[in-house]
Order: sequence, then structure tokens, then C-alpha cells
Amino acid sequence: MANKIQIRRDLAANWTTADPTLSQGELGYELDTGKLKVGNGIDSWINLNYFDDQSFSGSYNDLRDKPFIPSDVADITNAASIDYVDTSINGLVAGSVSALDTLKELADALGNDSNFAATVTNSLSLKANSADLSAVATSGNYNDLLNKPTLFDGAYNSLTGKPTLFSGNYNDLSNKPTLFSGDYDDLSDKPTLFSGDYDDLTNKPTLFSGDYDDLTHKPTLFSGDYDDLTNKPTLFSGSYNDLTDKPTLFSGNYNDLTNKPTLFDGQYNSLSGRPVLSTVAGTGDYNDLNNKPTLFSGDHKDLTGIPRIPVYANSGERDTAIPTPAAGMMVLTSNALQVYNGISWINI
Repeated sequence: MANKIQIRRDLAANWTTADPTLSQGELGYELDTGKLKVGNGIDSWINLNYFDDQSFSGSYNDLRDKPFIPSDVADITNAASIDYVDTSINGLVAGSVSALDTLKELADALGNDSNFAATVTNSLSLKANSADLSAVATSGNYNDLLNKPTLFDGAYNSLTGKPTLFSGNYNDLSNKPTLFSGDYDDLSDKPTLFSGDYDDLTNKPTLFSGDYDDLTHKPTLFSGDYDDLTNKPTLFSGSYNDLTDKPTLFSGNYNDLTNKPTLFDGQYNSLSGRPVLSTVAGTGDYNDLNNKPTLFSGDHKDLTGIPRIPVYANSGERDTAIPTPAAGMMVLTSNALQVYNGISWINI
């Protein structure tokens, strides 16, 4: 999967409404104006200045801090009137020395050279020819400079050595824990629960079947046959009821048994020694888990390790902090965004 880095961005109106405080060196971009602000960790959005666009169109009208050029004398504060100028010139002439207060005297002063302009031109021809100058000497255009550095275009994607930022997708996290699915079957080391079937009990007693033949230590019952009697009286009537010392016979009813065991009622709660199950074993609810991990909220402000542009009050503080900068390194110095081109720091 390709990696990409994005800075915080929104419409200008939304930035103003939210008015967040950007961290030191954090960038904020207005999608509809194309303007950029750099946070200082103190001022909120509306109190931050826009980061200056360093590109120049070449038009005089696009210059900043250009001088005021009047289009009419009325536009000039305290402009001199014609009368004032005439008076001043007359005063100037009247105040000149007598040797230079006429045209004749001025001509003499110029050596009576009728081609004085040509003389001056010839003298000026001795200066360097503008054709011999580099283009930038006459154009003043940055594009005419030779060996000019490649300026940073302000795009984060144009940076070299930039870190790979987290995409915000949980699936892209490394070393993330395997989260519990919420299914009891996916639990490890879970106890084997009792099925509720008596046959699945261990160490259960062998219950009496109710059949006399299955009794142990049962007496040998009289067969009822007179011939089987011992010490029988002579001429026994043959009626059981006439017997003396006859035993009380078992009725065949389980309830008439003595010392019978207490049978299991089939209820889980009636089991002894049963395991104490956690709440989640019955609910299957993630919220009932203990020691569950804190999951990422998905909110940008909750991210840790967001890259920041180092901010320095001046170049001295910058050079002390970064004595050996690497080419392409970017910092904010005295509110100016700078990049190291391998030789020196330049403003971008």
C-alpha cells in the first residue's frame, strides 16, 4: 500500500468557527483560499498570521510595501503651486552669483560646447555596455538569475526524508493486539461447562434400580412352600399371617428405602465445586471483559507522534540546535519557513 502524508485542512469559514490552537510547527491549510498558517502552540487560529507566499508574479502591482506614486499634483500632500515655483525660481536666479545668472554665463561655464550633449554621451560611452551585463542586471527578474537554487514549492509531498504518517486505519497499525471476538467459543482456557445431563456427571452414585433382585445383603425370603420351612410346627396352616416373627418385607417403593442417597436435581446451581464464571461468559459483551485494550478513537487530536516543524526564535538559536543540518531539513525561524539546500538555509 502506498504511503501518503496529509496536513490538516478545511474551508476558511470552518477554521474560523472551530478556531483551534495548532501545535508548534503544525500546518493548517484553507482549501478554498489556498492560504496556509503555521501553529506556535499558543495562539488560536484567528490570531495566527497567514504564512507568506514567497513566489513573485513579476508585476509591480503584486509588490508589497511599494512607494506611493501620485498620478496628479493634487495627490501630493503640500504640493507647490505654480506661483510658488515661479517665485522660487526667480528667487534662485536672483540669489545666484553674478557670473552665472544669465544663459551666456551658463554657456561659458559649459565651455561654449554646442555639442555638450554629445560630449557627455561620449563620456558615458566609456561606462560598461548594458549588453555586457547579465539579464538580471537590467530586468531585476528572479528567473534571470544564474545558478539559482531550486526553491521548495511548499508542498509536503515535495519534501525529502519525510516520515510515513499513520493512515488512521486500525488495520495499518503494527504490533496491534488480537481483539476478543466476543464469542465464548473464541475464549482460551475456558472451563468445560456442565451439559445439564446426569449422565455427564463424574463420580455420580450408582442409584438403586428399584428391582429387589438388585438389592445387596437382602435376606433369603421364604419361598412360601411349607416344605421349605425349618423347625416348622406340625400342621402349619399354610397362611403367612399365621407365621410368628415374620420379617417386614420391602414394599418395593423407593420412598420406603432407608439411607437412600440425595439425588442430583439437574440444576447447575445445585452443583458443588462449580467454577465461578466471569460476567462475559454469560453476556458475550465486550464491555464486560477485564483488562481490555484502549482502542484508538479515530480522532486526529488523539494521535501521538505527529510530526512537527522545529520552531526557533532566531538563526542563532537554530544553528545552536542544529549544528550539522541535513539537506532538505525544514524549520520555522523568526516566523519564516526555511529549508537547508545542502549549503545554506534559504527562506521558502
